[in-house]
Amino acid sequence: WSSCALEHLGSLKNSFDFIIKSLNFLKKGGIAVHTTEFNYVSNNETLITKDCIIFTKNHFNILKKKLKKLGHELLPINFNRKYTKINNNIDLFPYNTVKDCKLCNYILNNNNKTHINLNISGYNSTSIYFVIIK
Repeated sequence: WSSCALEHLGSLKNSFDFIIKSLNFLKKGGIAVHTTEFNYVSNNETLITKDCIIFTKNHFNILKKKLKKLGHELLPINFNRKYTKINNNIDLFPYNTVKDCKLCNYILNNNNKTHINLNISGYNSTSIYFVIIK
């Protein structure tokens, strides 16, 4: 399991290499789960810097092909988004932070003070997870 690390490894190649190398720690049939930033607006234009990458659907298609060649399976990713009051809120820098053990209630009651989506350097993103079976 990796959580929001892939986007900070310096390049797409480094991120893909990390994902593939992490599978060496699994037995056949083992499951790897990763989360990362996802650009839900564009499949082509996105942020790619040495400090941050916002992955696109196209990047996941490339990863799927790489994994398949190596005998691994990237399970289908749900790219669909529901349009709700909370989900449509896009936090801008400087980002709001909440340190409250009742975070779910806080989000529901104060959705303008927290975020599910971020605008990072002009690109709207959210967190997405994906699962690989070795």
